[in-house]
Amino acid sequence: MSDFRSSHKLIETGLWTPLNWRFRACLLVALVLSNVGNGASAQAPSRLVSKVQVSKSTLVSKAPVSKSAPASSPADRKRIAAEQHDKAFAVLSNSPATKAALEGAVSNALAASNLEPRNAAHWFLAGLLYEKLSAQDAKALPMAEKMLSQAVEVDPEYGAAWLELGLMMTAQKRGMEAISALECALEADPAATASYAVGPLCTVYATNDEGLRGLDFFQEQYEANPEVTALGVGEALMLNYLGDRKAALAKARDLVNGQQASASECFYLANLISEWEK
Repeated sequence: MSDFRSSHKLIETGLWTPLNWRFRACLLVALVLSNVGNGASAQAPSRLVSKVQVSKSTLVSKAPVSKSAPASSPADRKRIAAEQHDKAFAVLSNSPATKAALEGAVSNALAASNLEPRNAAHWFLAGLLYEKLSAQDAKALPMAEKMLSQAVEVDPEYGAAWLELGLMMTAQKRGMEAISALECALEADPAATASYAVGPLCTVYATNDEGLRGLDFFQEQYEANPEVTALGVGEALMLNYLGDRKAALAKARDLVNGQQASASECFYLANLISEWEK
């Protein structure tokens, strides 16, 4: 079991820490939205479903949406939503931020969500802001989950939002829910989320006696995405958890000898091999 208590170290094989991953994901969205504000067109998420009802009180922005240009046309709504999103993201990217600043940023993100309710990026940003606010106000944490859930309701393939949900549920020891969310993150965007999701997912599989499910999942995902080494590492970890040390070692060695693993992933795998060979 010690392998799984430390398996979260796989997170370190990515180029960014989890927090920076969030900022990077939001920054990419902000850049797209800023182009919209400059007159460029933006594409809606490829898969859309009906909007989940959110209580009106949680969607009221404290600041007016716009004083000079009412959102009377789709172009206006996109532009104003981009402005609100940018304001909210500016606060998220500043650390630390005061409670008042975070509450104002939440209002901006919710205003953007109201203007473009079928844009999952706005709900995702609101969720991240609520999550950051929860360090100062515990009541914000349920709202963070609500906003992230809204993001994946709008776009079921939003890997970043599934990842945040899964990590949040893992921290709350909601094992089976965390498993489902992290699996969705990996299925939606394996290349971007694997380095952050695989370690926690292995731990949750192990602590919930779901080793066989974990092995099946990682084998299937790695077969479909052989370029994502972290998925193969997950397979090796699950083989070891299930007692097949020989197969786990063989898998780890194959990954090290392959052409896909990064230097940091090779370092992590070398440490696993050294431990398993004892």
